[in-house]
Formats: sequence, structure tokens, C-alpha cells
Amino acid sequence: MDENGIPTGYFVRKLNYGKFYRDMNDHRDEQIKIANEALKQALGANAPQITYDVHNNPVLPPDDDPTVKDILTRYADELDDWLCKNANRMFTVDYYKMRRTMLSPETRMVMQEM
Repeated sequence: MDENGIPTGYFVRKLNYGKFYRDMNDHRDEQIKIANEALKQALGANAPQITYDVHNNPVLPPDDDPTVKDILTRYADELDDWLCKNANRMFTVDYYKMRRTMLSPETRMVMQEM
């Protein structure tokens, strides 16, 4: 059963995956709102925004503007911090931040689509 008492049919495990994914999506949505507000404040009403595709995955705007790049980096850092605290990740948060800075924008776009 989940935290609302509704049967889920999931196997009993240490990590409650249903709750984990709900919490992760809630945190991601909260960070997207914060990032979109920061983009609007920095660039005005016509600023690029983080949107969602048909599968409810975030679609990041191009980061060719330094202001947009800085805001998107803060968004990604916040998600990495949350995941490193709440998920079983193989490496430290520093590794994921360094990997993101070392990869080309095209590679990051492909990784985001996976």
C-alpha cells in the first residue's frame, strides 16, 4: 500500500519506488517553476521556458545565452543534489556535476532524451 492506503501491487522493497518517483517529479516540477521564474526575471516576458513533452519529461531551452546557461546549471545542480540525497547513485554529486560540464551540448541533449 502507498502512503494514502491504496494498494499498489508493488513488491516490498527497501526503496518505495512509487513514492520515490512521485517525490522526484514533485521536486523536479518545483525546480522547473523556480527556473522559469528566474528566466522571466532575467530576460523578460519572452524568455525561453522549460516545457514538458508528451511523456511529461522536461524539455530544456537552448543554453546559448550565458544567463540561460547559468539558470539551467542551477536547475540541474539542484536536481543532482536531490537525487544524490534520495536515490542510490553510484557516484558522488561532484562527479555528476563535472560530467555535465565536460560534455558537449549535443551529448547532453541526447542524454536528456534517454
